[in-house]
This record gives sequence, C-alpha cells and structure tokens, in this order.
Amino acid sequence: MPDISTLRRPSLYQGLERVPEIKVQLQIEALRMQGHGTTSSMEDTPRPTVRPAGSNGVRASTIARVNSRHPNAHYPEDGWVLLTEEDRALLLFDSHGTGLNSSSCAFAYTFPARADLKDKLLTIENPDTPTVAPLILITSLNIPDQLDLKKITWSSSPVPQSLLGTVPAEFGANGTTEAFECPQNGPMLFELACATPGCRVEYTDDDEEPLLGIRLTTISN
Repeated sequence: MPDISTLRRPSLYQGLERVPEIKVQLQIEALRMQGHGTTSSMEDTPRPTVRPAGSNGVRASTIARVNSRHPNAHYPEDGWVLLTEEDRALLLFDSHGTGLNSSSCAFAYTFPARADLKDKLLTIENPDTPTVAPLILITSLNIPDQLDLKKITWSSSPVPQSLLGTVPAEFGANGTTEAFECPQNGPMLFELACATPGCRVEYTDDDEEPLLGIRLTTISN
C-alpha cells in the first residue's frame, strides 16, 4: 500500500481572501510585488468591532505541535508555541473547572511591546511583508473519541470544523476576536496557524509576567 502520510492535506482556509484583514494583506502584497508597496491601506481599514472580554481568560491545558515536513513526528508538551509555514499549534481547553461558564466565547490575545518583555522570548517575523503584521488563524477542530496530544502528529490531526477568527501578531498588540458559541462543559480543541508565507511566531505560554499569547475568554453581554 502506498504511503500517504506525506501527502498534503487539502487547504482548510478556502475563501480566506474574503476575510477583511487577510484581504488587506493580500492587496498590500500585490502592490509590493509591483514595486509600489504601501501601508496606507492597512491604516485606513477600520478594525472589526468586538465586545469586551471578561477577566477570566484561561490558558490551554495542553499545547501540541504538528509539522507538515515531518508528518509522523510528535513533539514534547512543553508549553512552547511555534507557528511557521510548516508548524501549527493545537490548543486543548476543558471548560470544567476553568470558570468559562458562558456559551459565548472569544480569544483574547496579548503581545507585549519589546521593552515590556523583560526576560521572556517573543519572536514575530514576516519577512515577505515586513510592514504588515502576520496574521494567526484560529480554527476549531473535531475532537475524536480517543485524543492523545502527546502522540498527535500532522497526519493524525483532527478534522477542522470552522475558522473562528484571525489575530494580528505584532509587538504591543492586544485585543479580542469576535465572539463564537462554545460549549459550557467538555473539552474544546483549536488550531493556530500562520496565514501568510514566511510568517514565524514563537513564544512560551505560561502564567509568568508579562502575560503573552492567546487565551480563551468569555464575552460580556
């Protein structure tokens, strides 16, 4: 039987060119390729309106890494988030005991300014379009009956459900995504992925100050 583990998975993000933030980024890239790069489109584009996030944002209980170049490799669970063209992060949340008691959730993101990082590492790179913040795509995943993130690989990654939002990765950025429905009990699994070629985002997810990264939170009505 032929080995299918190295075959590329179909794109999870058909139609992303219609997402406002990504549409702007694609327009800027097209202008740059023509030798007329500019940031005015990004500056003039209004940011999406979101409702305020609650103060009970929680970290993922487990973070796993998968890599398309090594589709059968699994990596240690060390709280390290690495996003590149080849690397994605799977985040598992369990609403039991987390204080997430609302059916409306969002992702809160914080990327401190360089001067505020202290001794923490935060890598953000977007060499193909250096004047534009790289975007992180957040996708919900189906949870199989048997899920072991210690052994998860690119080839065995769960089936995607829907694109929930995009997060701009830039120093000094913080905010929330638009709200989505979330279960009040049971686990939730999400995937973080770079949206553009050359993107690299790297950090450790922990509770030490300053807080940084992406967390799940409830939304105030």
